[in-house]
This record gives sequence, C-alpha cells and structure tokens, in this order.
Amino acid sequence: VPNGVIIMYQVTYSTNGVVNTYNTTTPPVTITGLVPRTTYTFSVTAYTITGPGTPQQVQISTADIPNVSGVVVLGLNNTFVRVSWLAVQLPPDGILTGYTVYYRSLPNTSKSQSGGYHYHAFPPTTTSGNINNLNPNDVYQFSVVAQVTIMGQLYSGEMDT
Repeated sequence: VPNGVIIMYQVTYSTNGVVNTYNTTTPPVTITGLVPRTTYTFSVTAYTITGPGTPQQVQISTADIPNVSGVVVLGLNNTFVRVSWLAVQLPPDGILTGYTVYYRSLPNTSKSQSGGYHYHAFPPTTTSGNINNLNPNDVYQFSVVAQVTIMGQLYSGEMDT
C-alpha cells in the first residue's frame, strides 16, 4: 500500500452548481433523492493517513424509471406462490425489457437462516409468474422490479423493501 491504509472515502455529487458530499469508512454509499432526467457529476476520493488520493470522477444521467405497483402474492400451497402485478406505464422513450421478482425469507420466521434475495426473471409480456421451492415454515418478502431501456441504457426500478 503506497500511501497507507484507506481510512475514509469522500463521495461528492453535483448538478447545476449544487454540491453534496458524503464521507464514509465503509462503502458502498447509496445516494437517494436524485431527480429523473438529470446529469450528475460524481467524484470519489480515498483518504489515507497521508491525505487524499486522486479523485475518480464520472458523469451519470438519471432516468425516469416506472415502479411496479399492484403486487399480489397468492399462496397456491405451502411451497408455491403466484405473484402478479400491474403493467408499468413507460416514459415516451422507454422500452420494457422484462420484470424481475425478488424474494427472500424474513429473519426469525423459522429455523432456516434468512438469506439474501433470490430472483426470477419474467418477459415483458407477462404480469404474473410462479415461484416454487419455498420453505413451508418461512415468511417471505416479495418485490417486483421493471427493467426499462431508455436511450440505449438499461435501468431497473426500485425494489420495494
């Protein structure tokens, strides 16, 4: 390590002359409240005991991604559910490329460990799908996310957690 151990990261983002800064010792940093269809300049600087390193900078444009609504989970038996949702309303230049159902077992619902999210992808022409092989003793959380291409860039909607 030429300049020592990293002790902090500084994340700065700006648009239209407004600058926001976050300091963290444990990445990643999640930035919320960004405005759709806006270009931001992000910069990340690592700090060691000897001072700041060279900032790494990138410009990113946000999109107006539709969130999925009307999610209904119907238990068909103790290991099998059908998840349905309403079709998203696309922005004028958006192309729906598919939906993803994310699901996970909630903590303390059984003897099994709560793990990370599992997922199942569905084509853009469907608004429902089956999820099977669930643990019958667990309580699950489900979320549906739309994948949309806008101006050649793939975006995913936010997960409802």
